[in-house]
Amino acid sequence: MVAARHDVRRLAWHRLAGSVVASLLLLNLAGCGFRPIYGSAANDLNGDGGHESSQAGGVKAALAQVKIGLIPDRSGQQLRNQLLDLMNAGGEPSRPVYRLDITLTTEKTALATRSDASVSLSRLRTVLRYKLVAIHQTAEVGNAEAAAKDAAPRSAMTTAAMDSSVLDQGTLTASTSYNVLDSLFASKAAEDDALARSLKDLAYQVTDAVAIALQQPKPAPAAPPEPPKPESPKLESPKP
Repeated sequence: MVAARHDVRRLAWHRLAGSVVASLLLLNLAGCGFRPIYGSAANDLNGDGGHESSQAGGVKAALAQVKIGLIPDRSGQQLRNQLLDLMNAGGEPSRPVYRLDITLTTEKTALATRSDASVSLSRLRTVLRYKLVAIHQTAEVGNAEAAAKDAAPRSAMTTAAMDSSVLDQGTLTASTSYNVLDSLFASKAAEDDALARSLKDLAYQVTDAVAIALQQPKPAPAAPPEPPKPESPKLESPKP
């Protein structure tokens, strides 16, 4: 009995020592600026991330200036509602500075089949393509074109200004598997749940991508093309 008590005390002491060492290591990592890999800008907006409050406030203010374009179909509406909660929690911007355009596509793939060749497990893959555009740069280009419409055709400088209005674009994907059951109603419910999980994942992914793009230094807008100078009239020499 005495030996058993000593073993229990020794085990408890080792566990306590291990906990103390682990805590010290975590404190050291925190002091060095360590941040969990699963941290995200979207989590920072909800108060779950590791950024300081001032940094999170800057990200929140930048995202609040993004107008989220309409996304077709029911899945697009669901995604847009989630993005509104993440980016425009205080309401859609009345004078947005940026616009986010999104297209969604989904495809189903059979992963497993039963003995009668019917599908028992499917994978739903959702692809999101996004484009982040600076609205104010587009407006400046339009004004420059209007001013130079009667002066000269569109120049290379105006074309460069139009291209620079696209701040970021890319493709994001999310894959989720679900069981295909004998009941059509149950199978549809499982598919809808898989799609909802994919859309939530994509909403966080695109919010992170937009937040990163908005924190990058912005290029200076190109100057509008100068109108051509009027030619000076030619003076004819007097005839003798």
